[in-house]
Amino acid sequence: MTIQRGSGQRLPFVDVRDFGATGDGATDDTSFIQAALDAVPANGGIVYFPNGTYKVTSVLTVSKPCTRLLGPGRRQRIATLAPVIINYTGTGNVINITGNQGFVCEFLHFNYPAQSGTVINASNVASGFVRGCHFVGTSKNGKAIDINDGSGWSFYDVDIEYFDIGIDLQQNNGDSLLSNVSVSLCNTGTRIGKLGSTVGVAMYGLDYELNAIGIDLLNAHSIHIGGSYFEQDTNSFILRCSGDAGSVPTNISMCGCYGNGGGVSEYMIQLLKVNGFSISNMLTVNYTMGLIRNDHTNVSGVSIEGCDNIVPSGAQINDLTGVVSYKLGSLSGFGPVKPETLVHLKTDGSSLPRITYDVTGVRKWILGADSSPDKFFLYDSTSSVYAFHVLGSSGYVGFGEGTPGNRVVIGANSDTTNINARINGKTSTGSSAGTLTNAPSAGNPVGYLSVSINGTERKIPYW
Repeated sequence: MTIQRGSGQRLPFVDVRDFGATGDGATDDTSFIQAALDAVPANGGIVYFPNGTYKVTSVLTVSKPCTRLLGPGRRQRIATLAPVIINYTGTGNVINITGNQGFVCEFLHFNYPAQSGTVINASNVASGFVRGCHFVGTSKNGKAIDINDGSGWSFYDVDIEYFDIGIDLQQNNGDSLLSNVSVSLCNTGTRIGKLGSTVGVAMYGLDYELNAIGIDLLNAHSIHIGGSYFEQDTNSFILRCSGDAGSVPTNISMCGCYGNGGGVSEYMIQLLKVNGFSISNMLTVNYTMGLIRNDHTNVSGVSIEGCDNIVPSGAQINDLTGVVSYKLGSLSGFGPVKPETLVHLKTDGSSLPRITYDVTGVRKWILGADSSPDKFFLYDSTSSVYAFHVLGSSGYVGFGEGTPGNRVVIGANSDTTNINARINGKTSTGSSAGTLTNAPSAGNPVGYLSVSINGTERKIPYW
């Protein structure tokens, strides 16, 4: 039997039952399925699995390019209702693909035992396509899909659960796509770039739940994640930019995703190594700390825009090292989110939200809140001087002051007298040249303001 290609060519159609497979769940169908795979012509064909449960006890090899494994075309998440089940009872891999291009797997359900192999293993295979398949492991061992040194792979409507790694794109997997992929209860949902550089992977409509690490980026470049849902129930991360010994992930973007920390995860994202990371329009809930944990040793080019945290003490990012652009988000119905609820930044030993700029050997500047809830300051901690200080309850704004007064302070020194105005640190009781001076007697001005004009002192009286 043949099936018409879109281009006019016909694909040979091979039914595994024509080669002896029973699909009764008890008979070992391994040799019969392999015979069907071997019968595919050199230029490819379709291997069809009618409804049933096929017991497989050793690895199956797909050696012909453009080979398509096809179930009846109906996808179910519940194993007992799936139309075609590959029940693997052997050890190692289930399917090894050695054909150099064009592998397709559609509408098959794989049950995989507790071991360290892989269900679908492809090496040096381009243009793969997996759709409507369900992979169920046990004890979080092995991998559902492992693509090594391939490119142009696409995954649509795929469900994966209970593996060590759901999808492993190890190197050179350019122009790959994950769409409507669900991965749950794995140690790592998707790992990218383990054995070598992996460039150009787009991920949309993901549903990643209860994985220790959702997506782990190593030697990964030009990766985009959008419109996806993530949920955690342990102190883990849905995205980790970890790099490896010799590489740093670059050009990573994440947009329009929702994260639920389950009340136990501290942060949604961990940045260990990255050069160029953009995140926007994110919504996170139930994280004990917030959106991004920045470990900052090899982090640069980070941009954050329009992200919101619905957590009483939530944070956008714990450290601003490497951040080049930072725009706060807002919550509909709540107005702009207050910075103190969004930003829990590196502090100088205080638990208060502050931005600290510290250059060894130069000085440390601190911008943030003081112990009073309505106090805000810019402070030079090296010289113990406030460069700028606002205290709303006492009604003063201070510039360049040592010990502040209570109204407007300009260029103040250590004079601590409480007055309404202080200029160059002297009050009307002072007598130094170039400052306010005493009133000489009753009826005369209470003092003078000395101003130097072109080196000549001019005194302006005041009452």
